[in-house]
Formats: sequence, C-alpha cells, structure tokens
Amino acid sequence: MDSSSVNARCLALFPEMRGAFSAAELANSAADGAYILHEDLFMKFVAARQSDELMMRRVAAYVEELATGDQDAANLAEIGLLEHAVSNDLHGVAPHLGPTSRYLLERVLSRFDVDPAPWKRQRP
Repeated sequence: MDSSSVNARCLALFPEMRGAFSAAELANSAADGAYILHEDLFMKFVAARQSDELMMRRVAAYVEELATGDQDAANLAEIGLLEHAVSNDLHGVAPHLGPTSRYLLERVLSRFDVDPAPWKRQRP
C-alpha cells in the first residue's frame, strides 16, 4: 500500500481527524509520507481519545488491517503506530488488538524497557 492510499484510508476511517487538525496540517504531514501523518497526527488524535473505548476498538481494527496488509503496511503498524503507542504509554488500544497486531506488539515490547502488564490485557 503506497503512502497516499494508506493516508487516504486513515482519513476515511477517522473523518474526525479533519476536525481535529487543520487542512494544512493534514496536507503537510501527508505530503511527507505515511509515517509523518500516522506518527505525528494520528497518534496525537488517538492519545486525546484513549479513554473512548469505541474509538480504541476502531483504532485496533485499523492497526490490524495494516498489520495484515503488505510489508510496508505491517511496518507502519509496528513502527509507526505500535512503537509510538508503547513509548507514549497509550495502552488503551491493547485489549482490542487482533492476533497479527498483538504479535507485532509483542515484538515492539521486546525492544522497550516497559512494564508489559498494561499491554497484555485482553478484551473484557
């Protein structure tokens, strides 16, 4: 999946981002590739909504979609989203992750010196 299509997919699944960021912010981040939009804006958007369980389910479904996509999409899920989530303690999405994204999360956790307990929670 190329950068422009993955960015378009993100904005289609999360149209609320258009209200959270200016058109210029979205355009500038998208122009620099998928990682900038996802790491800088999408994860900021997610962090502000971490207590919204429905949003965390939507985010987890998107991470799983990326994780099960081509290698570039899976790398974006692992490095651009899950690494950012772990390094910023955004574990609200963890209980909702699918099997492939949970596998990628395990790989990320092996590279970070963090308490894995909050990341191991399962769906209620």
